[in-house]
Amino acid sequence: MKAAVTAIVAVIIAVGGQGCAPAIQQSGEASLSRRIDLTVLSDKIETTTRNLGYSEQIANDFTKMVLGWQAGRENPIIAVLADKLAQARQNERAGRISKTELARIEQNVAEHLVAEIRGRIQTDDRLFDLADATRHHKTQCLGYTQVFYVTAVSIELAAVPINVLELEKRGPLPVGFSHVACLVKLADGKVIMANVVPGGFISDPFAAADTFEQTGGYLQLKDKTNSLGIYRKIQILDEKGLAAYAYNNKASAHNTARRFEQAITDCSKAIELSPMLAEAWNNRGVAYRNTGQIERAVGDYTRAVELNPNYPEALNNRGVAYAQLGRFEQAISDYSRAIELNPDFAEGYNNRANAYAKLHKFEQAVFDYNRAIDRNSTLAQAYGNRAVSLAILGKPQGAKRDLLRAVELNPQLRSYAMEMSKRFDITLDLESTPLLAAK
Repeated sequence: MKAAVTAIVAVIIAVGGQGCAPAIQQSGEASLSRRIDLTVLSDKIETTTRNLGYSEQIANDFTKMVLGWQAGRENPIIAVLADKLAQARQNERAGRISKTELARIEQNVAEHLVAEIRGRIQTDDRLFDLADATRHHKTQCLGYTQVFYVTAVSIELAAVPINVLELEKRGPLPVGFSHVACLVKLADGKVIMANVVPGGFISDPFAAADTFEQTGGYLQLKDKTNSLGIYRKIQILDEKGLAAYAYNNKASAHNTARRFEQAITDCSKAIELSPMLAEAWNNRGVAYRNTGQIERAVGDYTRAVELNPNYPEALNNRGVAYAQLGRFEQAISDYSRAIELNPDFAEGYNNRANAYAKLHKFEQAVFDYNRAIDRNSTLAQAYGNRAVSLAILGKPQGAKRDLLRAVELNPQLRSYAMEMSKRFDITLDLESTPLLAAK
């Protein structure tokens, strides 16, 4: 097993940049100009940005922004950092500093770069790419990670992007949440973990092969106490993987806006770039299902689960697709696995209850609707669905209360509530009866 992790560590080394970094000190402008060619540095930034799939214009604008971050009267901070790296390489070759000293200096450079990015770019969870970071000086974790990766690689700091599957605490990420960060390979063979998002961290150095064990295509932290305070489960990405992550985020936005054909296009591009990115398979499954391509959706959800067996969203989504195909027992199995992985998954309970109701197991359905509502008291569809099961079980007053609550939470359910009222003779009058007035 250690050999397998060592192989992944070799990948970390291969995809990271090269070079070593010294402590941050201001240099005289003359000495800086002798060592750092700003044209070459600019080209590196633009090329790395283009490698992430961005247009020439965006790459140009991003490069101008980064070179505009001043460290003195004239010197860009990125050039100062590159200069310190150049000095470190010279010192190491001349035997004036050891690799251990270089590793400490590299960590200092990474910390300085993280602080600079945080100070220049604000947090906005709605914005995620370099175009937003450049235009609005705002972004979220993906944008921060891309800014860090591009600038780090451009100054030859060995940055490696990672997809985060578990945060510092044990268990999967919250439903609908994703995160990306970076590792930085140090001169002494150790690595540090860098989370650029404000409130994030730069970890102490650690040996990857001693700290993580391989589980499928992922690395799982060995230390259950997590004394390092780092992410517990990660997936190593290369440059293509980071670009794929960006395409996947675009696809998520398209799915939310119901632009499903565009989502399929972006997911397919993400999968082409990084076939091991389970999130892209899941997102394309969502788009396929919403365009009526249910069997294709099942195939994509299945691939997502194969890549990441502990993926509650993909299991839940496959359950929804199975239910649409009338395969309710399979749907219940997937919902149950999703709930096992995330016991607070309200939508999972609601969906499993729907499947039980389809099988005429109404008592079990009500039990699951109750658990869904306990975990999310604003889940309107759970109230509306529970109302039907209660009505079938001969509890019209409970059904009436649930329909009123469903409409209060989501007025678009008004026509559904009226239809259920007529079907089960509940005498619900939404026009004259105040919401929640039923007793």
